[in-house]
Amino acid sequence: MNAGFSNLKALKRELLLSADLAKPDWDASIQALGLGVAAMFETYCNRYFNRLVDDTLEATADRYSLVVQRYPIESISKFEIRDSMQDGWEVIPNMPDNFISQAGLVQFFTPAGYFPATMRITYTGGFWWDTSEDGSDVMPVGAFPLREDLRVAWVMQVRWFWERRSIIERAKAGFENTKTQDQGFAATTDDLLLSVRNVLNSYRRFSI
Repeated sequence: MNAGFSNLKALKRELLLSADLAKPDWDASIQALGLGVAAMFETYCNRYFNRLVDDTLEATADRYSLVVQRYPIESISKFEIRDSMQDGWEVIPNMPDNFISQAGLVQFFTPAGYFPATMRITYTGGFWWDTSEDGSDVMPVGAFPLREDLRVAWVMQVRWFWERRSIIERAKAGFENTKTQDQGFAATTDDLLLSVRNVLNSYRRFSI
């Protein structure tokens, strides 16, 4: 079961005492928290992290490059141009000219079209992680595994929110009712830890 950057079973090991791992009492709230933090990461970085086959991106065609919203890029399977709504989409072979996988950057020797033409790219990209509860998922050939610094940052942020539950709920999860004084773990105004923000800054997407 996907919990955002890992499966539910793995996330529970990060938050609960060993005696509570088999209990389903907090499964729904833990999964929701994990997915919520993953969504916060995506909003902050202006990109999607999870791997998706045949995602699409539309952009103006009068450009030499664009950055897709989901990368690293594994492959680009289709490139289309639409000059107008009346004309509809036309598949253009042998396009784009190049791409830089880790940067999500798609490049063109010359613009594929002119304003107001629109281009649409169909591609596979993003990071892969095991969402099964028994570790049975197999990473597809050519896929990129989730980077460890992102996974650790996600766990840190989820744990920070989890520790701030009610005193009774924190006691069930094995945490004391204390607050850290370490500024490296202090929350910013948008509730992202400073240490987490530092990790995410290198993953931010600033343009298409």
